[in-house]
Amino acid sequence: MTAAAEPQGSAAARGRLIVLDTNVWLDIHYFRDPQAQSLAVALESPRWAAARCEQTDAELTLVLKRPPFCSGPAQRSRLVECLQSWQVRALLFSLGDQAPCRCRDPHDQKFLDLAHAARASLLLTKDKALLALKASALRHGLMIVTPRQFADQLLLPDERLEPGERPVPLVPDPIQGAPGLDQAPRLQRP
Repeated sequence: MTAAAEPQGSAAARGRLIVLDTNVWLDIHYFRDPQAQSLAVALESPRWAAARCEQTDAELTLVLKRPPFCSGPAQRSRLVECLQSWQVRALLFSLGDQAPCRCRDPHDQKFLDLAHAARASLLLTKDKALLALKASALRHGLMIVTPRQFADQLLLPDERLEPGERPVPLVPDPIQGAPGLDQAPRLQRP
């Protein structure tokens, strides 16, 4: 699907289209961060849809090839399955014009450009360089928020998870029982 094509389904009626940065995707699918689980549930509903592009897919694929993400064949297989499920569900857009907001970190610009191409209303991130653009992005119709802000401010009460409630994952948990899950470390650029 290209940016010029109208996505199928009313969830992507542009007002409910979300861009996730790589770390938020990892928080949902790898780290199972409790702060991101309401977002995971929301993305399973018809009310919200996610956007992706070749550039964001390439970054995610590259990151998932790094240790500790692929520490064994079983874990690698589950992560590939998770990525493929994501690619089926998220709407694919082609990047066109650059977004009017410029990120000081060129590695993060692709998320702004995707939001612009898809005319998404939300960009979910914990990245400080992207969060610093909140005010200027809002002038262009894009809200930049953290997963917690999304859950607290934008979800309807019936869309929120209760404390301790966990959604049923689409694919088996790739790191079930792995130590350090509650810390959700940030992705470091090489």
